[in-house]
Amino acid sequence: MVDLINLQAFRPYGGGQGARISATTASLRAAIPGLEGGQQSPESRVVVSNSGFVSVYVQFGNSEVTATAASYEILAGDKELLTPPDTGTQSTYMAAITASGETTVNVCSAPGS
Repeated sequence: MVDLINLQAFRPYGGGQGARISATTASLRAAIPGLEGGQQSPESRVVVSNSGFVSVYVQFGNSEVTATAASYEILAGDKELLTPPDTGTQSTYMAAITASGETTVNVCSAPGS
């Protein structure tokens, strides 16, 4: 059985501007475009995709967030629709790390379901 994500209601902020992280075994973070002032509304969502060949572990938070191998795993080649945490008025960041190797993880925010 294949799980499909319905992105029909996903309307990217800024015309689809996103962030890209070249994830390695060291945690790296990037601010999520569209969430510079924190979560805009309870309907804020992010699509996170892993375009590489190894799993990536992601964690959302403020400018000091770090990811570990205990963070949310996104398998190689997968795409997930997630709800970011409420960071108040602080920018929302995503951190990413791999257990081995490297991969590219992309994140784009929008209101949607």
